[in-house]
This record gives sequence, C-alpha cells and structure tokens, in this order.
Amino acid sequence: MSTAADDKREFELLFQQSGLEQKQLAGLLGKTSVQVNRWLTDRVDSGAPPFYAINFLRAYLMLPASARAHLPARVIAYPKKAA
Repeated sequence: MSTAADDKREFELLFQQSGLEQKQLAGLLGKTSVQVNRWLTDRVDSGAPPFYAINFLRAYLMLPASARAHLPARVIAYPKKAA
C-alpha cells in the first residue's frame, strides 16, 4: 500500500522525467500552476498529489515525443449549457 510520501516522491520523479514546466502540466490537467506547485513543494499543508495526476504523468511518459507534441497546451473549457 502506498503512502502520501510515496505518491509525492513518485510524482516528483515523473514530473522531472516529463520535462514539462509546472504551468504546462497545470494546463494539461485543468488546474492552476499554484496547485501543481503545492504538489511539488515540501510544505506541510500541500497534501499529496492526486492519483489522476500521477497516472497522467505515467501515460504522458509512455507516449512517443511526436504524440506529445500534438497534445493541447491546456484543457479546453467548453461553455456551460443553459439549464
């Protein structure tokens, strides 16, 4: 069973291997760069990175460089539908 410290360390290693900047990863995940920064710092209140962020980086690293180049710079925000 993994712990929050294990998840944080794995996230840091995957992030370093990805070559992404915090702002780029934030855009791909639909988060703010401040949130990604919290996941990467050793602050007490930062919390562990979520499971989806770790899995995103795992999948990102499995893609060939040519496929990575075609990813959007950020998540597209669609307009909300009227109720």
